[in-house]
Formats: sequence, structure tokens, C-alpha cells
Amino acid sequence: MPLRPIRDSRKDLSLQKSSASAIHPCNHGLDTLPSENLTHITSHLDPFDLYAFARVCSAFNAHVADEHTWRSAFLLNFFGIDSIEPESDKRTLKSLLLRRSESTWKKEYVVRYNLRRRWERSRTSTVAHAPVASKISKIHVLPTNALLASSLVFGIVARSVPLTGKIVRGNLSPSNLGTGIFLGNPNAEFVHDVTTCDITSDGGTAKIAWGFNSGRVAAMTVAKAMDVTSKSAGKLVNCVVGDQHDGPVNDIVWDDRVGCILSAGRDGLVKLWDAKTLHHIIAWGDPQAGTPCVKLSAALTSGLFAVGMSNGDIVVRTGIQRDEHGAIASIIVEHTIACPLESPPGDASAFPVISAIRIDTQTATDVSLLVTYENHPHFYRVDITGESQEITRFGDSSCGSITAVYACFAVKPGEASFILVGDDFGWISVYPWTLHSALPIKRFEANQGCFGISSIAYNNVTLVAGYKNGVVDAFDASTFQRIRSFSALEFRPGGPPRPISDIVLNSNKDVLIVSAGDQIMAWEAGFVKHSGRGGVRGRHSGGKMRAKTAVNTKGYTQLELKNSINESLHLMKHEQEYNRRAHSRARRQNANLEELGLSEAEAIDYLLMVSRDEALEREGQSSHQTEDGIFDLDFDGAPSSSRSSHSSNSEYSTSQASGTPPEHLDALVSSLHSESHFPAIPRSLSTNSPASAWSRGGSSWGGRSTGTSISGSTGIAALSGRQQEEEDLRLAIELSLREV
Repeated sequence: MPLRPIRDSRKDLSLQKSSASAIHPCNHGLDTLPSENLTHITSHLDPFDLYAFARVCSAFNAHVADEHTWRSAFLLNFFGIDSIEPESDKRTLKSLLLRRSESTWKKEYVVRYNLRRRWERSRTSTVAHAPVASKISKIHVLPTNALLASSLVFGIVARSVPLTGKIVRGNLSPSNLGTGIFLGNPNAEFVHDVTTCDITSDGGTAKIAWGFNSGRVAAMTVAKAMDVTSKSAGKLVNCVVGDQHDGPVNDIVWDDRVGCILSAGRDGLVKLWDAKTLHHIIAWGDPQAGTPCVKLSAALTSGLFAVGMSNGDIVVRTGIQRDEHGAIASIIVEHTIACPLESPPGDASAFPVISAIRIDTQTATDVSLLVTYENHPHFYRVDITGESQEITRFGDSSCGSITAVYACFAVKPGEASFILVGDDFGWISVYPWTLHSALPIKRFEANQGCFGISSIAYNNVTLVAGYKNGVVDAFDASTFQRIRSFSALEFRPGGPPRPISDIVLNSNKDVLIVSAGDQIMAWEAGFVKHSGRGGVRGRHSGGKMRAKTAVNTKGYTQLELKNSINESLHLMKHEQEYNRRAHSRARRQNANLEELGLSEAEAIDYLLMVSRDEALEREGQSSHQTEDGIFDLDFDGAPSSSRSSHSSNSEYSTSQASGTPPEHLDALVSSLHSESHFPAIPRSLSTNSPASAWSRGGSSWGGRSTGTSISGSTGIAALSGRQQEEEDLRLAIELSLREV
């Protein structure tokens, strides 16, 4: 009986509290802040915190449901752009990289946040396998993450599942002795005269175009390419003998969107083929000119293609349209862009080699091309509007030769286009494509070991760079911070390092596939559990809720831990080996200098003094003579220009102009490993390499590029015998440094 009045009193108390809160509303807290300030606060939250914040009250739920809240949080967490900043301050490099792939900002923030967490924290291990027993020329990833890898040595395309390392039995081959799919008979499936290959796909159907040394062109279509249980074979079609090229096929492109194949041959012709029947449609070019085609890039959906010639020129043909019968039904306009470089001095027969051509069809001009040349520090943009042409040069000579380029052209309206360039010094530069800026707006050191970059891949989440020493690094696509490093591709015992040749990221942005030599490495960003912040301790600790959670077996957890430990030990081993070589080199240099009784600074001063004396002596000599038994080396014989450069350039340019041999300069500078003012230059970058030639401020192609060309040696300098003791001492120093 006494419980009833107590319950009634509790009801009365609750009614009193509710009425009091209705009469006296709360005038403090986050709900009283202006919407702009609340948006600035919630922009620092991740998606998990925003969802938790929305469950507090209806006002916060409405705030989180606003699309502007998710946009502000996304911009601040990924690009560092604050919502309270002026609009003019947001037009920076970070806004240049801003691209949205999802329909709403909420989905974009959640998807990219989860992908970045998986790339950073996933503990999955890499899988390596060798689908072919030769160097892989090209790789193509199907939508199911299956892999097609081509080999020009054997003329086959191998099939494999890179995430498991399983190699599918049977290769795709253009041999005429079978139906396209062979099951291990080398005499029947290997074709040794294949010169080029292009791979594309439509769902699970693989499409391969082949070019041969005899000029023949072949096309293969394989339905259900990864279905090993199907008995259907690939469909192989060859061109008519009378329509083939007169000589080897140098490049081939299959444009599946228009159903055509383009082939470029050594005979200087570009031929258009129907992809289904391989019927020859039309040919362009002049075989009598004797200029072979070396590089081909096509955008047939826009009615154009570009071909690079062996002399460095580029030919662009626009207005390509086909009628309902497949014939060309328009007038084709031809544009010839002269090579912006010239032949090296003294060798008119050598021409610059085109390494890459990219076509941008989303610009205000008719055509925009990106062109790069081998062993050259600049790349060029070619704009064609009507009959006019405009060439813009990008790059910096101090960055070394361009070894990898990735063009991020705009796909949707409002997006910005930019170019990622990797050089021979291990740096990556970002260039705006539409601002015509010659210098990069962002440049960061990707490889601290000074190994050149050999391949680059990019999407909205990650930037992946492969190096010449076989290492792969993944960076955040917005901040360029290193989030993961891969070194699963081991070097062969006693063999040279295998550079990364190709990098592919799948459409879901969570699978990485890398090729180097005959090896394939694959890695998938596994799912990472949330830390589970908040909540009541012990809630759902047992019963049905515990049974629904995914539980890994003990053996699988131990395997993941073992793989992580092995990967960490492998990275530590590489770092220790690098440090050991550096310390050993420094000890040998110091020991050689101690035997001579000189310090590093004294040796540098002495060599510079002797070099200046020799330069002054050569000025008074009318001819160069050679004395037996004295140091026969090549020197630069331009004293007047060297003295002018001595007054304006650095000590490096002074020693070069005064006649110090480049080999001695490399050894001399490398001995300054312990000096803070003279950083050590790695010995892999010798002065005879093309990259070092560009770093000296000159262009070996000369002509239209800026910078002073570095000419070869014009004679042999004779040393005076009046200071024999000093010459002997100098010779001893140089030999000791060279031994290092």
C-alpha cells in the first residue's frame, strides 16, 4: 500500500520538471550558436562522430542532414580548407586537386574516409607471382580484379588472379596453328615476331590487338576470358596480306568505344582497321618520306589521333567520322607540329625520341597534346586552334630528366586538369595544365634514396609511385603524405635491380597491382574495424549480438601478425643496408684523407687552387700539347666563357669551367658526406648520364630550349712540370678519392 503514493509523487515531480523546462527554455549550449559557427565546429569531426552527433537531438540531426555540413567537413579533413576562409583563399593547389566522384558530399566524405583508413591501417600482405617467364610488356586489369599480362618475347598474354597468385592454365596467343587459347604447348602458342600489343576489355571479354615484325595485324576477342571451364575458344582475325604494313608495326591501339584499331608502322603509315573483321578502312602517311612512326595516341570518339615520328615531329589528324557503312564520311584535317628540340650538336642524324603522347579533348581549343621526350627535363603542351599552333614548355632543368608522367585531365565540368611528373632524382612535381605555368606549383621528394621514378598512378584517394630500385610508395592524394610502402619485389641474387614498369589501380580504388620484370605484385586494402569509441562498457558482451560479429580464427590472426613482422623486418633490413653502405663509404674517404695528412676542406681548397692555376696557364698557350706520363684527360677549352660563368655561377660551375674533370668532381663532392654545407651526391648519378647533363643548366639538344649547351672536350691539356711535387700530391688525392 505505501508504494502507490510514492509512484504518484514521482509522476507529479516529472510533470513539474517538464513544465518548468517549457516555461524556462535553455539559453546556452551548442544549439544556441549561429549555424556558421556550428558548421565550423562540426567540420573537425569524422563520419563516425557526425553520425553520433546527429543522434543527440532533432536540431543537431537537421544540422548533420544538411549537405553543406558534410562538404565543410570533407574540405577541412582532406584539403585543409576551412569554411570560414574567404573564397579567394581557397583557390590554391588543394582546390586544384579537388574532385568529387560520388553523387553527394556525404557519400564522398564517407567513402574516401573509409578508403584512406583501409590504405593506412590494413594489415593484409602482398602477393607476388610470375605469370610469364619473360619481361612483362603490359598489364590490364579486368573488372573482377583478374589480370592479363602480355609478353612480347613469347608473343602471348597470360591470365592470372593476382590477389591469390593463381595462374590460369592456358595462354592467349595469335598463332595461326590453333584457336587462340593454348594449354601449354610452346611450339604451338609462342610467336616470336610480335612487336607490339594492346589490351582492352568489355566486362569479362578480353580484346587484344597484335602487331608483328612482318607488318601483319591481328585481333583477338575472348569471351569469358577467365572462365577455365568453358570450352569456347578465342576468336582470332588476321588482316589481308595485301593490306599489311611494309615493315614492322611499331605501335597499335584498340579503341573499343568506336570499334576500330589504329596501327603505326615503320613504313611511315597509320592504318585504320575495323575491329570485328579487321577490314582495312584507310591509311595516312607518306611512305616515300622514309620517316617511321614510333608512338601512337588515339581519341577516335572525338574524331582525332596523334602519331609521333622518328624525327621528333608530331602529326595530328582531326575530323575522322564514319558513316553507317563504316567508310570515312568527312574531310580529315592534318596538322604537323615540328619538334621543339633540335638534334644534339655534332650529330645531325640523331633525333629526340618521343616517350609519351597524351590527348586532352576537354579544353577550349580544338586539340591539346601533352608530349614528352626521353632524357629531357621538359614536357610540352601543344594547342591547335584552327590553323594556328601554340607550344608551351613546362619543367625545370634542375629537376633532372623526366622519367614518368601521369596526365589527370578534367572529366566533369568544373574540374581542373593537372600533370604529375616524376624525374630521375626521385621527386614528383605537380603542374597546372591550364595556367601555362612553366614551374610546378608543388614539388616533393618521393624517394629519399635518390632513385629515379619509373612509374606513377593516381586516383582521388592515393598517389602511387614506383622507383627504379623496385620499391613502391603510396601517398595521400590530397596531402602527398606517405601512407604506405611496399618492397615485396625482391632483387634476383647477384642481378641488377628491377625497376617498376607499370602500376594499375582498380576502379574500386582498393587494389594495387604492380609489374617489374617478370614479376607481378598485388595488394588489397582490407577492411579495418572501427575503434568503437563511446557506448556502455559490457553492452552486447554476450548472447546473440556477440554471435553476429565476425570472428577470425586464431591461425589466421597469427598468419597476419607473422606477415606484418616479416614485412617490417624486410624494410628494416633495407634501411640498415643503406646506412651501412653510407657509413662504410664515409670511413674509407676519411681513411684516405688521413693517410695524405689533409682534411676534406684542405683537399677541396687545394684542388680548386690548382685548377685555377691551370686555367690561367691555358689562356697563355696557343695550342694544346700532350706529355707522356701525365694525366691524359679531356678538358673543356673555352676559357673566356668559363671566366664569365665563374663570376656568376656556383662553385660547381666554377670547377667545371676551369677544367676540373667531371669524374673528379663527383668523387670530390661525394667525399663531403659529413659536411653540412656540401650534401653528398649519390654515385649512381654520374656526370655522364643524361640527367646530370640537364642539372648543369644546359640542354644537350640545344636550339629552342633555354640554357647553355655543354659541349664536349676540344683538346687535351698539358700540365706544367715546374711544380712536380704539387702535381704528385694532387694525383694521389684524386686516385684515392676515385678508389672510393
